[in-house]
Amino acid sequence: MNFERFIALRISKKEKDANKANTRPMVRLTIIGIAISLSVMLLSVSIMRGFKKEVRKHAYNLSGQITIYPYGTEPGNTTQFIKAGKDFLHAINNVDGVSRVSPAVRQVGVIKTDSAYNSTLLLGIDSTFDTRFYEKNLRSGNIDELFTSLEGTNPLLLPKVTAEKLKLKTGEKIRIYFIGENIKVRSFTIVGIYESGTKADQSTALCPITTLQKINNWQPDNFSQLMIWGETEADNREISDRIVTSLQSNQQLLGSQRLGINTAEEIYPVIFGWLNMLDGNVALLMALMVLVAGFTMITGLIILLLDNTILIGTLKALGSTNKSIRKVFQNLSAILIIKGLFWGNATALVICFLQSYFNIVKLNPEAYLMDVVPISINIFQWIAINLGALFLILLMTWGPTRIISRINPSETMRFE
Repeated sequence: MNFERFIALRISKKEKDANKANTRPMVRLTIIGIAISLSVMLLSVSIMRGFKKEVRKHAYNLSGQITIYPYGTEPGNTTQFIKAGKDFLHAINNVDGVSRVSPAVRQVGVIKTDSAYNSTLLLGIDSTFDTRFYEKNLRSGNIDELFTSLEGTNPLLLPKVTAEKLKLKTGEKIRIYFIGENIKVRSFTIVGIYESGTKADQSTALCPITTLQKINNWQPDNFSQLMIWGETEADNREISDRIVTSLQSNQQLLGSQRLGINTAEEIYPVIFGWLNMLDGNVALLMALMVLVAGFTMITGLIILLLDNTILIGTLKALGSTNKSIRKVFQNLSAILIIKGLFWGNATALVICFLQSYFNIVKLNPEAYLMDVVPISINIFQWIAINLGALFLILLMTWGPTRIISRINPSETMRFE
C-alpha cells in the first residue's frame, strides 16, 4: 500500500470516531447525496428501458417488427391479399436475422347484441403468432382455445373495453356482421377477454385465421399481411433490406403481385420518434444527477480539507509535496464516492426488485399504455453508469484540492 492511500484510509477511519462529531454528519451527508444521485440515475435508465420495451411490444404486437402487405394499400388493409405459400414463407424465414413469420388476416366487423353494437377489428392469426402479450393481459378465459376449439365454433378473444360496453362475458355467443358487397353474419364464441392500455388494442379482437379466410372466400395461402419478427430489435431496417433482396432473387415466388414492406418504426413514426426523445430527457437527468453528486462531494471534501489543515501542515513539515498530499485527499474522495456508489446500487436494486415482483407503483393504462411502472435492468448499462459517475465526480474534486498548496505549515503548526 502506498503512502497516499494509507493516509487516506487513516483519515477515513478517523472520521468514524466519536471525537470527530463535527465532520462526521457532513461525511455521511456526502455519502448519502452520492447514493441518492446514483440511485436516481440507475432507476431512470431502468424505468426508461422497461417503458420503451413495453411500448415497442405494443407496436410490434399490431404489425410485427416488419410488415409485408399488398403494395398501394395501407399496412393491415382488409380488402386485398398477399399470396404466400409455404415456399414463400420458408424463403423469408431463411433470411438472416428473421426469427419468425406470422401470416395474418384483418377484417372489420360489427358486433351486435340485443341492446347495443360496436365496431371492431378482427385479427385472424395462426399458431405461429406470439400470444404472450395477450396471455399477460388476459382477464378471463383461455387463449389456447383459439387454436384448439372445434371447427365451426369460431372462437374469439375480445378486448375488455368492448366486452364491458356490450356487457359480454367469456363463454357467451355473439353475432358479428361483416360489411362488403354482401352483408355476412357469423356466430362467434367468446373464449377469453383481455385488457390493454392502447386504443388500437382496445378495438382489436383475435380469432383463427381460417375463419376470416372463409368469410372473404380466400384460399389458405391468402393473407392481409405477413408479420415478421427479428432476432433483435436493433436492426429492423437491415433485416427488411435482406428480405427485399431475397424476394427479388426469387422472382418466381412473387409472381405478378406487387408488395410493400415497412418496419414498425416507419408505420408508427410518432411513437418511435417520441421514444427517441425520451433518451434525451434521461441523458439530461443523468447529467444533473452527476452535477448534484459532484457538488455534494466537493462540499464534503472542502470541509475535510479545512478540518485537517493541521495534518496537512504536519505532512508538509515532514517533507510531503503538495502533489502527494493532493493524492491523499483524492484517494479519500474515491473512498467516499465508492461508499456512496455501493449504497446507491443497493438502494436501486431493492427498489427495482420490489417494483418488478410486487408492482407497487401503479399507472393509468389509458395515459401510459401500461398499468404498472416497468423495470428492465441492463447490467452493462449499470456498470457503465457506475464507472462514469466515479470518473466524473473524481474529476470534479480535482480543483478543490488545490487549496492544499495555500496552506502554510508554520501557521498550522503554531495553532496546534
